[in-house]
Amino acid sequence: MLKWAAMLGGACGGMYFMRKCIRKEVVDVVVVTDVGKDIDDTMALLFLAELHKKGVINLKGIIACGGRTTDRANVASMLLMSAVPDNEVLIVPGKDTTLCNEPFPNTDVLTHPVTTDHHPHGTTVTVTSLIHNAHVICLGPVTDLAHSISLKSRPKSFLIQGQVTKDLQPDEESYNLRCDIKAAGMVFEKSKEFNIPVVLLGKYAAYECPVKQVHVEYLKANTVLPWDLRNVVLETLREFVSDSGSGDILKRAYGIDVSELRKDVSLPLKEQIWNTFPHLSVPYDPLCCMLLGIVVPESNTLRAFSREFVAKPAGGNFITVGNDSSAPAVRNPERMVDLLCVTAAGRSWEDVLYRQQAR
Repeated sequence: MLKWAAMLGGACGGMYFMRKCIRKEVVDVVVVTDVGKDIDDTMALLFLAELHKKGVINLKGIIACGGRTTDRANVASMLLMSAVPDNEVLIVPGKDTTLCNEPFPNTDVLTHPVTTDHHPHGTTVTVTSLIHNAHVICLGPVTDLAHSISLKSRPKSFLIQGQVTKDLQPDEESYNLRCDIKAAGMVFEKSKEFNIPVVLLGKYAAYECPVKQVHVEYLKANTVLPWDLRNVVLETLREFVSDSGSGDILKRAYGIDVSELRKDVSLPLKEQIWNTFPHLSVPYDPLCCMLLGIVVPESNTLRAFSREFVAKPAGGNFITVGNDSSAPAVRNPERMVDLLCVTAAGRSWEDVLYRQQAR
Protein backbone atom coordinates (compact mmCIF):
# COMPACT_ATOMS: atom_id res chain seq x y z
CA MET A 1 0.00 0.00 0.00
CA LEU A 2 1.19 3.52 -0.78
CA LYS A 3 1.89 5.67 2.26
CA TRP A 4 2.88 9.25 2.86
CA ALA A 5 4.42 10.63 5.99
CA ALA A 6 3.78 13.77 7.98
CA MET A 7 6.45 16.32 8.79
CA LEU A 8 7.35 16.51 12.47
CA GLY A 9 9.62 19.55 12.38
CA GLY A 10 11.25 22.09 10.08
CA ALA A 11 11.14 21.46 6.36
CA CYS A 12 14.78 20.50 6.01
CA GLY A 13 15.47 19.06 9.45
CA GLY A 14 12.08 17.50 10.08
CA MET A 15 11.66 13.77 10.59
CA TYR A 16 9.65 11.48 8.37
CA PHE A 17 8.67 7.85 8.81
CA MET A 18 8.20 4.97 6.45
CA ARG A 19 8.23 1.20 6.61
CA LYS A 20 11.37 -0.41 5.31
CA CYS A 21 10.96 -1.44 1.69
CA ILE A 22 13.54 -3.76 0.14
CA ARG A 23 13.93 -3.41 -3.63
CA LYS A 24 16.43 -4.59 -6.18
CA GLU A 25 19.24 -2.18 -7.13
CA VAL A 26 17.89 0.34 -9.61
CA VAL A 27 18.29 4.08 -10.17
CA ASP A 28 16.99 6.00 -7.13
CA VAL A 29 14.83 9.01 -8.01
CA VAL A 30 13.34 11.70 -5.77
CA VAL A 31 10.91 14.20 -7.27
CA VAL A 32 10.13 17.67 -5.92
CA THR A 33 6.74 18.71 -7.27
CA ASP A 34 4.02 21.30 -6.75
CA VAL A 35 1.44 18.90 -8.16
CA GLY A 36 -1.99 20.42 -7.73
CA LYS A 37 -4.16 20.72 -10.81
CA ASP A 38 -1.89 21.18 -13.85
CA ILE A 39 -1.70 18.41 -16.43
CA ASP A 40 2.10 18.53 -16.68
CA ASP A 41 2.60 17.50 -13.02
CA THR A 42 0.05 14.71 -13.48
CA MET A 43 1.78 13.45 -16.63
CA ALA A 44 5.16 13.61 -14.91
CA LEU A 45 4.05 11.48 -11.97
CA LEU A 46 2.34 8.96 -14.26
CA PHE A 47 5.53 8.74 -16.32
CA LEU A 48 7.73 8.16 -13.25
CA ALA A 49 5.24 5.68 -11.78
CA GLU A 50 5.43 3.56 -14.93
CA LEU A 51 9.24 3.59 -14.90
CA HIS A 52 9.01 2.57 -11.23
CA LYS A 53 6.64 -0.32 -12.00
CA LYS A 54 8.92 -1.52 -14.80
CA GLY A 55 11.93 -1.55 -12.46
CA VAL A 56 13.82 1.09 -14.46
CA ILE A 57 13.87 3.46 -11.48
CA ASN A 58 13.13 3.27 -7.79
CA LEU A 59 10.82 6.19 -7.04
CA LYS A 60 12.36 6.69 -3.63
CA GLY A 61 10.24 9.65 -2.58
CA ILE A 62 8.15 12.67 -3.51
CA ILE A 63 8.50 16.06 -1.82
CA ALA A 64 5.36 18.17 -2.19
CA CYS A 65 6.28 21.84 -2.45
CA GLY A 66 4.89 25.24 -3.39
CA GLY A 67 2.43 25.94 -0.58
CA ARG A 68 -0.57 23.92 0.66
CA THR A 69 1.85 21.04 0.71
CA THR A 70 -0.39 18.69 2.71
CA ASP A 71 -3.08 19.04 0.03
CA ARG A 72 -0.46 18.52 -2.68
CA ALA A 73 0.81 15.41 -0.89
CA ASN A 74 -2.78 14.12 -0.92
CA VAL A 75 -3.01 14.72 -4.67
CA ALA A 76 0.27 12.88 -5.26
CA SER A 77 -0.94 10.05 -3.02
CA MET A 78 -4.15 9.67 -5.00
CA LEU A 79 -2.29 9.66 -8.30
CA LEU A 80 0.16 7.01 -7.19
CA MET A 81 -2.45 4.85 -5.47
CA SER A 82 -4.04 4.41 -8.87
CA ALA A 83 -0.71 3.99 -10.67
CA VAL A 84 1.38 1.89 -8.25
CA PRO A 85 -1.08 0.44 -5.69
CA ASP A 86 1.20 -2.40 -4.62
CA ASN A 87 4.36 -0.37 -4.09
CA GLU A 88 5.42 1.93 -1.31
CA VAL A 89 6.55 5.45 -2.16
CA LEU A 90 7.29 8.01 0.53
CA ILE A 91 5.39 11.27 -0.05
CA VAL A 92 6.53 14.19 2.09
CA PRO A 93 4.78 17.56 2.51
CA GLY A 94 7.43 20.28 2.48
CA LYS A 95 7.49 23.90 3.61
CA ASP A 96 4.40 26.04 3.01
CA THR A 97 6.43 29.24 2.66
CA THR A 98 9.66 30.33 0.97
CA LEU A 99 12.98 30.57 2.78
CA CYS A 100 12.07 34.21 3.46
CA ASN A 101 8.75 33.05 4.97
CA GLU A 102 6.74 34.52 2.13
CA PRO A 103 3.70 32.75 0.65
CA PHE A 104 4.02 31.04 -2.71
CA PRO A 105 2.18 32.85 -5.53
CA ASN A 106 0.04 30.00 -6.86
CA THR A 107 -1.64 27.61 -4.45
CA ASP A 108 -4.37 26.12 -6.64
CA VAL A 109 -4.85 22.47 -5.73
CA LEU A 110 -7.45 19.87 -6.64
CA THR A 111 -9.04 18.93 -3.32
CA HIS A 112 -10.45 15.44 -2.93
CA PRO A 113 -10.97 13.39 0.23
CA VAL A 114 -8.15 10.93 0.81
CA THR A 115 -7.30 8.58 3.65
CA THR A 116 -3.78 9.21 4.85
CA ASP A 117 -1.91 6.44 6.59
CA HIS A 118 0.68 7.58 9.11
CA HIS A 119 3.29 5.15 10.40
CA PRO A 120 5.12 6.47 13.48
CA HIS A 121 7.49 3.51 13.48
CA GLY A 122 9.99 1.86 11.16
CA THR A 123 12.75 3.68 9.30
CA THR A 124 13.21 7.35 10.13
CA VAL A 125 13.94 9.49 7.06
CA THR A 126 14.93 13.14 6.61
CA VAL A 127 15.02 15.14 3.39
CA THR A 128 18.81 15.05 3.75
CA SER A 129 18.97 11.26 3.70
CA LEU A 130 16.19 10.99 1.11
CA ILE A 131 18.12 12.90 -1.56
CA HIS A 132 21.52 11.31 -0.88
CA ASN A 133 22.78 9.33 -3.91
CA ALA A 134 19.49 9.91 -5.73
CA HIS A 135 18.72 11.71 -8.96
CA VAL A 136 16.57 14.63 -7.81
CA ILE A 137 13.97 15.91 -10.29
CA CYS A 138 12.82 19.44 -9.46
CA LEU A 139 9.39 20.29 -10.90
CA GLY A 140 8.56 23.07 -8.45
CA PRO A 141 10.24 25.48 -6.02
CA VAL A 142 13.39 24.01 -4.46
CA THR A 143 12.86 25.46 -0.97
CA ASP A 144 13.13 22.10 0.80
CA LEU A 145 16.48 21.29 -0.84
CA ALA A 146 18.31 24.52 -0.05
CA HIS A 147 19.70 23.47 3.36
CA SER A 148 19.86 19.73 2.66
CA ILE A 149 22.82 19.46 0.28
CA SER A 150 26.21 18.57 1.76
CA LEU A 151 29.05 16.09 1.35
CA LYS A 152 27.01 13.65 3.44
CA SER A 153 23.87 14.38 1.44
CA ARG A 154 25.04 14.61 -2.14
CA PRO A 155 22.51 13.85 -4.90
CA LYS A 156 23.82 12.11 -8.01
CA SER A 157 22.28 14.85 -10.15
CA PHE A 158 19.69 17.59 -10.28
CA LEU A 159 17.20 17.69 -13.14
CA ILE A 160 15.59 21.10 -12.93
CA GLN A 161 12.63 22.54 -14.79
CA GLY A 162 14.07 25.99 -15.28
CA GLN A 163 16.76 28.01 -16.99
CA VAL A 164 20.21 29.37 -16.22
CA THR A 165 21.82 32.74 -17.00
CA LYS A 166 25.14 33.17 -18.77
CA ASP A 167 26.91 33.44 -15.41
CA LEU A 168 25.27 30.18 -14.24
CA GLN A 169 22.75 31.76 -11.91
CA PRO A 170 19.01 30.93 -11.70
CA ASP A 171 17.12 32.68 -14.49
CA GLU A 172 14.28 34.65 -12.89
CA GLU A 173 12.23 34.16 -16.06
CA SER A 174 11.74 30.57 -14.85
CA TYR A 175 8.59 30.43 -12.74
CA ASN A 176 9.68 27.62 -10.40
CA LEU A 177 13.02 29.25 -9.66
CA ARG A 178 11.50 32.70 -9.29
CA CYS A 179 9.05 31.43 -6.66
CA ASP A 180 11.93 31.08 -4.20
CA ILE A 181 14.93 32.68 -5.84
CA LYS A 182 16.98 32.55 -2.63
CA ALA A 183 16.54 28.77 -2.38
CA ALA A 184 17.31 28.36 -6.10
CA GLY A 185 20.53 30.33 -5.68
CA MET A 186 21.60 28.14 -2.76
CA VAL A 187 20.93 24.94 -4.71
CA PHE A 188 22.91 26.25 -7.69
CA GLU A 189 25.87 27.30 -5.53
CA LYS A 190 25.96 24.02 -3.59
CA SER A 191 25.78 22.01 -6.80
CA LYS A 192 28.88 23.89 -7.99
CA GLU A 193 30.63 23.42 -4.63
CA PHE A 194 30.04 19.66 -4.57
CA ASN A 195 30.29 19.17 -8.35
CA ILE A 196 26.79 17.77 -8.73
CA PRO A 197 25.65 17.54 -12.37
CA VAL A 198 22.74 19.88 -13.11
CA VAL A 199 20.61 19.46 -16.25
CA LEU A 200 18.07 22.21 -16.89
CA LEU A 201 14.96 21.87 -19.05
CA GLY A 202 14.09 25.34 -20.40
CA LYS A 203 10.76 26.60 -21.64
CA TYR A 204 11.88 26.60 -25.26
CA ALA A 205 12.12 22.80 -25.22
CA ALA A 206 8.58 22.53 -23.85
CA TYR A 207 7.25 24.93 -26.49
CA GLU A 208 8.40 22.51 -29.19
CA CYS A 209 6.33 19.61 -27.82
CA PRO A 210 2.67 20.64 -27.57
CA VAL A 211 0.17 18.35 -25.85
CA LYS A 212 -2.85 18.13 -28.12
CA GLN A 213 -6.40 16.89 -27.73
CA VAL A 214 -5.48 13.41 -28.99
CA HIS A 215 -2.82 13.07 -26.29
CA VAL A 216 -5.26 13.96 -23.53
CA GLU A 217 -7.85 11.53 -24.90
CA TYR A 218 -5.22 8.78 -25.13
CA LEU A 219 -4.09 9.27 -21.53
CA LYS A 220 -7.66 9.46 -20.30
CA ALA A 221 -8.51 6.19 -22.05
CA ASN A 222 -5.37 4.31 -21.00
CA THR A 223 -4.79 5.38 -17.40
CA VAL A 224 -6.77 5.10 -14.18
CA LEU A 225 -6.99 8.52 -12.57
CA PRO A 226 -9.04 9.79 -9.62
CA TRP A 227 -10.40 12.63 -11.76
CA ASP A 228 -11.32 13.41 -15.36
CA LEU A 229 -8.09 14.53 -17.01
CA ARG A 230 -9.89 16.18 -19.93
CA ASN A 231 -12.08 18.21 -17.61
CA VAL A 232 -9.16 19.30 -15.41
CA VAL A 233 -7.23 20.56 -18.43
CA LEU A 234 -10.23 22.42 -19.82
CA GLU A 235 -11.14 23.92 -16.45
CA THR A 236 -7.60 25.34 -16.14
CA LEU A 237 -7.84 26.89 -19.60
CA ARG A 238 -11.39 28.11 -18.96
CA GLU A 239 -10.18 30.02 -15.91
CA PHE A 240 -7.35 31.45 -17.98
CA VAL A 241 -9.65 32.52 -20.81
CA SER A 242 -12.09 34.06 -18.31
CA ASP A 243 -9.31 36.21 -16.86
CA SER A 244 -9.72 39.62 -18.47
CA GLY A 245 -5.97 40.22 -18.46
CA SER A 246 -4.95 37.02 -20.25
CA GLY A 247 -5.89 37.99 -23.82
CA ASP A 248 -2.42 39.02 -25.00
CA ILE A 249 -0.79 35.89 -23.54
CA LEU A 250 -3.31 33.57 -25.16
CA LYS A 251 -2.97 35.39 -28.47
CA ARG A 252 0.79 34.81 -28.43
CA ALA A 253 0.64 31.24 -27.11
CA TYR A 254 -2.30 29.90 -29.10
CA GLY A 255 -3.11 32.44 -31.80
CA ILE A 256 -6.63 32.63 -30.36
CA ASP A 257 -8.75 35.77 -30.12
CA VAL A 258 -10.18 35.34 -26.63
CA SER A 259 -12.76 38.09 -27.13
CA GLU A 260 -14.34 36.04 -29.92
CA LEU A 261 -14.55 32.99 -27.65
CA ARG A 262 -16.35 35.02 -25.00
CA LYS A 263 -18.89 36.31 -27.54
CA ASP A 264 -19.89 32.87 -28.80
CA VAL A 265 -22.64 31.57 -26.52
CA SER A 266 -23.72 28.71 -28.79
CA LEU A 267 -21.31 26.33 -27.03
CA PRO A 268 -20.01 26.12 -23.45
CA LEU A 269 -16.63 27.80 -23.13
CA LYS A 270 -14.86 24.50 -22.42
CA GLU A 271 -16.15 22.99 -25.65
CA GLN A 272 -15.05 26.06 -27.59
CA ILE A 273 -11.58 25.67 -26.13
CA TRP A 274 -11.48 21.95 -27.00
CA ASN A 275 -12.61 22.61 -30.58
CA THR A 276 -10.55 25.75 -31.20
CA PHE A 277 -7.20 25.61 -29.39
CA PRO A 278 -4.39 24.09 -31.49
CA HIS A 279 -2.98 22.45 -28.36
CA LEU A 280 -3.90 22.29 -24.68
CA SER A 281 -0.64 22.40 -22.78
CA VAL A 282 3.12 22.09 -22.99
CA PRO A 283 4.82 19.25 -21.08
CA TYR A 284 7.36 21.13 -18.96
CA ASP A 285 7.42 18.65 -16.07
CA PRO A 286 7.33 15.29 -17.90
CA LEU A 287 10.05 16.45 -20.30
CA CYS A 288 12.17 17.30 -17.26
CA CYS A 289 11.66 13.73 -16.01
CA MET A 290 12.79 12.43 -19.39
CA LEU A 291 16.15 14.12 -18.82
CA LEU A 292 16.99 11.01 -16.78
CA GLY A 293 18.13 9.57 -20.10
CA ILE A 294 20.98 12.10 -20.13
CA VAL A 295 22.30 11.43 -16.61
CA VAL A 296 21.74 7.65 -16.70
CA PRO A 297 23.19 6.77 -20.13
CA GLU A 298 23.77 3.13 -19.15
CA SER A 299 20.02 2.47 -19.15
CA ASN A 300 18.81 1.26 -22.54
CA THR A 301 15.24 2.17 -21.62
CA LEU A 302 16.08 5.76 -20.72
CA ARG A 303 18.42 6.19 -23.66
CA ALA A 304 15.42 6.41 -26.01
CA PHE A 305 14.58 9.75 -24.41
CA SER A 306 18.11 11.16 -24.38
CA ARG A 307 18.45 10.65 -28.13
CA GLU A 308 15.63 13.14 -28.68
CA PHE A 309 17.19 15.97 -26.66
CA VAL A 310 19.73 18.49 -27.96
CA ALA A 311 21.74 19.07 -24.79
CA LYS A 312 24.42 21.78 -24.53
CA PRO A 313 27.19 22.22 -21.93
CA ALA A 314 26.61 25.59 -20.26
CA GLY A 315 29.84 25.61 -18.28
CA GLY A 316 31.04 23.84 -15.16
CA ASN A 317 28.63 21.14 -14.06
CA PHE A 318 25.64 22.60 -15.95
CA ILE A 319 23.95 21.20 -19.06
CA THR A 320 20.98 22.93 -20.68
CA VAL A 321 18.17 21.81 -22.96
CA GLY A 322 16.06 24.56 -24.49
CA ASN A 323 17.69 27.37 -22.53
CA ASP A 324 17.14 29.86 -25.36
CA SER A 325 15.22 30.17 -28.60
CA SER A 326 18.24 30.16 -30.92
CA ALA A 327 18.24 26.44 -31.75
CA PRO A 328 15.98 23.37 -31.52
CA ALA A 329 16.06 21.59 -28.17
CA VAL A 330 14.27 18.41 -29.26
CA ARG A 331 15.20 16.52 -32.42
CA ASN A 332 11.79 14.98 -33.04
CA PRO A 333 9.10 16.68 -30.92
CA GLU A 334 6.32 14.52 -32.31
CA ARG A 335 8.11 11.32 -31.34
CA MET A 336 8.99 12.77 -27.94
CA VAL A 337 5.36 13.41 -27.02
CA ASP A 338 4.49 9.94 -28.35
CA LEU A 339 7.17 8.36 -26.13
CA LEU A 340 5.94 10.35 -23.16
CA CYS A 341 2.29 9.36 -23.57
CA VAL A 342 2.78 5.67 -24.28
CA THR A 343 5.22 5.36 -21.35
CA ALA A 344 2.92 7.24 -18.95
CA ALA A 345 0.07 4.93 -20.02
CA GLY A 346 2.17 1.83 -19.45
CA ARG A 347 2.04 0.82 -23.11
CA SER A 348 4.71 -0.40 -25.50
CA TRP A 349 6.65 2.20 -27.44
CA GLU A 350 5.49 0.36 -30.53
CA ASP A 351 1.91 1.43 -29.90
CA VAL A 352 1.56 2.14 -33.62
CA LEU A 353 -2.15 2.83 -33.62
CA TYR A 354 -1.78 5.66 -31.13
CA ARG A 355 1.18 7.14 -32.96
CA GLN A 356 -0.80 7.14 -36.20
CA GLN A 357 -3.74 8.84 -34.46
CA ALA A 358 -1.51 11.46 -32.84
CA ARG A 359 -0.22 12.47 -36.25
